[in-house]
Amino acid sequence: MNKDDDMKEVELNEMDQEKQPMTGETPTGTEKNGCVKVKVPEDTEAPRCKPIPEMHWWNEGPLYQISDLDAFSEKGLKGVEEKLDYLNQIKVKGLVLGPIHTVQENQLSTLELTSINPEFGSEEEACIYWLNKGVDGIFLSHLNEIANTEAWPSVQGIFNKTDATKKRALMGSVTGLITDDVSHLLNRSSVDLLLTGLLDPLEPGVRQAAVIQTLYSDHLQTSLGWSLSGRAQGSLASRSPAVPVRLYQMLLFTLPGTPVFSAGDEVGLKAGEKPEAMWDLESQTEDDNSTAKTIQEERTAVRDFFKTLSDLRGKERSLLHGDYISLYSSPTSLAFLRLWDQSERFVVALNWGSDSVTMTLTNSDLPAEAVVRVSTDTENLAVDTKVSVEKKWIRKKQLMTRETQKNGCVKVTVPENSGAKYTGLSKDELIKVAGTAGWVRIRWALLVLFFLGWVGMLAGAVVLIVHAPRCKPIPEMNWWNEGLLYQISDVKAFSEKGLKGVEEQLDYMSQMKVKGLVLGPIHTVQANQLDTLNLVRVKSEVATENDLESLLNQANKKGISVVLNLTPNYENGSVWFDNVTAVAEKIRVSADKKEEIVKEGLFCGGALIGSVTRLSADYVSLVLNRSGVDLLLTGLADPAESGQKQARGIKKLYSSHQQTNLGWSLSGPSLGSLASRSKAVPVRLYQMLLFTLPGTPVFSAGDEVGLKTGEKPQIMWDLENPVEENNAAAKTLQEERIAVRNFFKTLSDLRGRERSLLHGEYVSLNSSSTSLAFRRLWDQSDRFLTAMNWGNDTVTMNLASSDLPDQARVRLTTDTKNLAVDSMVSLEKLQLGPKQAVLLSYPYVGQEKEDSRVNRLYHPQALFLFYDLLFLPPSQ
Repeated sequence: MNKDDDMKEVELNEMDQEKQPMTGETPTGTEKNGCVKVKVPEDTEAPRCKPIPEMHWWNEGPLYQISDLDAFSEKGLKGVEEKLDYLNQIKVKGLVLGPIHTVQENQLSTLELTSINPEFGSEEEACIYWLNKGVDGIFLSHLNEIANTEAWPSVQGIFNKTDATKKRALMGSVTGLITDDVSHLLNRSSVDLLLTGLLDPLEPGVRQAAVIQTLYSDHLQTSLGWSLSGRAQGSLASRSPAVPVRLYQMLLFTLPGTPVFSAGDEVGLKAGEKPEAMWDLESQTEDDNSTAKTIQEERTAVRDFFKTLSDLRGKERSLLHGDYISLYSSPTSLAFLRLWDQSERFVVALNWGSDSVTMTLTNSDLPAEAVVRVSTDTENLAVDTKVSVEKKWIRKKQLMTRETQKNGCVKVTVPENSGAKYTGLSKDELIKVAGTAGWVRIRWALLVLFFLGWVGMLAGAVVLIVHAPRCKPIPEMNWWNEGLLYQISDVKAFSEKGLKGVEEQLDYMSQMKVKGLVLGPIHTVQANQLDTLNLVRVKSEVATENDLESLLNQANKKGISVVLNLTPNYENGSVWFDNVTAVAEKIRVSADKKEEIVKEGLFCGGALIGSVTRLSADYVSLVLNRSGVDLLLTGLADPAESGQKQARGIKKLYSSHQQTNLGWSLSGPSLGSLASRSKAVPVRLYQMLLFTLPGTPVFSAGDEVGLKTGEKPQIMWDLENPVEENNAAAKTLQEERIAVRNFFKTLSDLRGRERSLLHGEYVSLNSSSTSLAFRRLWDQSDRFLTAMNWGNDTVTMNLASSDLPDQARVRLTTDTKNLAVDSMVSLEKLQLGPKQAVLLSYPYVGQEKEDSRVNRLYHPQALFLFYDLLFLPPSQ
């Protein structure tokens, strides 16, 4: 009998075949879905390969960014074309070019996205070149800004119209966002690949592990791109001179996702060095120039290291698309495991600190020893040597990749088993046994039990559904409750163009998540002269009525409502000309039938809004009840006051009125700017307080960057322009204001998407003379806890409570050194430094654990499996 008669064909992983020696017969059959067919005996339980996940071209190797073509090669695109062989040698799978379209700095009218800049090659040459090669993707920087605009669906529509057979990629990049915002942006934008610079070896390893785990758990790794260099970040070698560039290379190549490098990263070029240094590595240096020779040897070694990693990732499934498991993290070190099905596993360990570390990598899935595949410490961790996995000592600023000794898929022909085989019952024997009286009674008993159990589970499911907690109804919200209001009291000071200048900044306000724009007053009146008051005429030096109509139309398109301030005598003196009755009559005559009036500051629009200053909480409550305004702006919550007084004032208004009627403002014409209220209190404390109180936050123009009274708003528009390098003071001030603006944007975005902050309940937790803490919660949404200290000494808050967890996660903080974002802190004794604030969150628990346990008991798959077993008589 032929030995092959008892063989069967199974599909095994082709990639693993390359790494294993073949014994017995050579595998037969054609390739199928990346596997090969191998003959094994019929009675052998052969391992089946896990299905290969769908991959795209941008997941198969590193992406290579050339931001400045002129610096890369004087020949422009022609020079890039000449270097394609070099890029192919280092296994580059995607080339990210440019931008190379034409535009003049800060001049939107000159933007032409379909024209090639002549500086980088003629338009005709560029078009012919890219038509022949095929443009495979579109890349957009600062994706978070364009993804929030109305133009984004059009961008996606243009991209989706491609008829090419090869998958085109829509890529984007973001910087300066926290992990949750990046995850939210990935879901909202639906890009194919998002490049993020969240991961940085200069950050604590614990934070890095949390960032990787969050993004890896929430998204497919095919959409994750890891980049630590670029136009905004500089080169890899310039990120930190104290950390060798090979550590960055190792980190990016082994993370779950696509590694992205900038031109020169493969040899460790620093910012400002010309790429010609890469092409000169093959040239001989002068023997007497030892420094140049040393640099050349080091860069050649770095490039070889890069090539090895790129080649390894391209052929190892565990690194290409394998699972990610965190193993170890400390402030200066990180270790994780990459594994896929039955392929070889890889452990990555890095130490970027100044001291050696000993990692304990005990795990049930790890062997006692592993083989070193790549290492920067060849003296102590030589390649191809075995090392202990349980306790691995790594010197300072070193890394290591190790391959475990678990074989891949078996690819051998197993010889026929010469022993006796158990074949079980034949068909006739099975039918005979199944028809006996004992088995018939057993089957009927099990069938009855099954249906009784099924009915019982159905009844239990009905009871669970009836008694399950219902979601709390969403309260009625108005447009002025959905986001912040932005006051521009002096339109002329805001922009020399008047209302036209305001219209030009609507995109900026949309980025800040502004929902309402409070303008003016802009009507005509002479100081203290009631007879000159005309509430329906726009002041000529500010704008014309046509300008106002244009502003209203454009604002409406962007989802921004416009509120007109009709405060009568705003030039000087008494607001109501010391004659309220006469002013009211004049307003009644000139106002539209839909418009109504309220004392202490009149605002007219879709909502009737008023403001009061320097009144007690009791009197403010009385004004709210008597006036019936839709929104009343009050300056009660002021960190300059004691925390106990603030807590009483907030509690009084919150308990007596709907929060949809409460507006919180700490700046304005009579109060000054936020930054000028109290020089001793940082403006970010004011921002956090207003954004997290129950009600609508109201800011004046410039509050988002910390402008002081008297400073021109033009400073806000100049923040994107670089300052002179030798002007250290101006550079520091610009960086501080950009940080304040980013803090403001993060708070605004967080309030807009979190129900607890948008319309949740308010609970006071702690207050002292210089500190305040409160909680915001809504139904089963995440809870938020705000704590701030505006005093000069550190305070310790005891926030422990029966309905609070032991720990909460830091969502936003002014003290990043002691309270890092995404870290967990204890609520029993929360320490806040002087002039610091923190926003914490924790999830709703309720009966979620019990419900999930019940759901597992009644899982449909369990029922189906039980049903199948009932009708299978056992074999002997």
